[in-house]
Amino acid sequence: MVAARVYYGWVIVAICAVTLAATSGARFSFGVFLKPIADANDWDRASLSFAITLNLILGGLLQPLAGAIVDRYGARLIGTLGALVLGIGFLGLSVADQLWQYYLLYGVISGIGVAATSTVLSAKLIATWFVEKRGTALSMASSGNAIGQLLIVPFATWLLISRGFATGFVAVGAIALCIVTPLYWLFVRDRPRTGETETTTSLRSPIDADGLPVRAVFAHPVFWQLTFGLTVCGITMAFPSTHLMPYAMDMHMPEMVAGAALGLAGGLSFPAALAVGWLADRFGRGRVLAVVYALRGLTFVVLLFATTEAMWFLAAIALGLSWTGTVPLSTAIAADYFGRKHLGLISGLMVMAMWVASGVAAFIAGFIYDHSQSYDMALVGNAFLGLAATVVSLGIARERLTPRAPTPVTSRGVS
Repeated sequence: MVAARVYYGWVIVAICAVTLAATSGARFSFGVFLKPIADANDWDRASLSFAITLNLILGGLLQPLAGAIVDRYGARLIGTLGALVLGIGFLGLSVADQLWQYYLLYGVISGIGVAATSTVLSAKLIATWFVEKRGTALSMASSGNAIGQLLIVPFATWLLISRGFATGFVAVGAIALCIVTPLYWLFVRDRPRTGETETTTSLRSPIDADGLPVRAVFAHPVFWQLTFGLTVCGITMAFPSTHLMPYAMDMHMPEMVAGAALGLAGGLSFPAALAVGWLADRFGRGRVLAVVYALRGLTFVVLLFATTEAMWFLAAIALGLSWTGTVPLSTAIAADYFGRKHLGLISGLMVMAMWVASGVAAFIAGFIYDHSQSYDMALVGNAFLGLAATVVSLGIARERLTPRAPTPVTSRGVS
């Protein structure tokens, strides 16, 4: 008997996971290097954090454009170019010694590269390749963020201690250039071939194939609920990606303990992503999304009182369980309600809000520290936002689990 061939959509999922691992590793490694770079050059943290703000805001603003290009031309080309640009930016950072160079290389060039290799690509690709297991597939791809944390962040911490941050920048850039770029160009296919389906019973509804008009999406409350949640996600992820290592050092946690905690969060977020996707496909994506945001808020409550290593690792557990669930679940819900035709643009708009909010929050947290010598206000604010996103997501949980068009409007509105 000939073994059944593996559905190529799972290959696409694996490539998306590797791409997001490289992107995640690039973003979080800069947070690991932030304090040593600032100390070595006698810069304050807010000034150096502004490079992260530029990266996230520019990357966020480019998300709708990246999504529209993916909708029109496919993900293969833009993903390949994005990985190439990201790698070049990080190689340049290895020799940077002026603030403006960090703003250019990380804030602008790497921001473009990250935007072009973001979840907008995986959202469109995987929603095209999957229907019945869409939540599971998107969560598996997003687990690449966890893999980046689990492998690249501890590796970057080790390089920081043993070789310095310049070597770390070279290593991260080499991953993007030598692994992701050729992988994307050689193996990504933008859509299944004729007759190639997720399962023998996989059926696509008309709304999934055609999609709602973009203006109709804007009239739908679920779009705004998802966008609010992802905005909160961006704000609450800005702190761990940028200030968690400096906060740990301020709390007199050894560098390797802090790095191990981030690695633990990354390690947990990998199985958590798989579990979140499986649960969402079976029990409702809105309900599971609300639980994820509740865990995110809990993370900051624990961090506020994390004076021992045990509390630090408890916060890492809560963070890891909520790390990768928000974007894939939000994308899956968007695909269910709005279809695939404009999903790149739609997801790009939602992720833009997340990235811009994250960039602003990264700077604000640094500003709060520089003026109060404490991160307490930032931690409290993030905890409250996690609660708010939980409540909003419960509104989605009460919606029907099948795609639904918006309420009809007058002739002056959406036709």
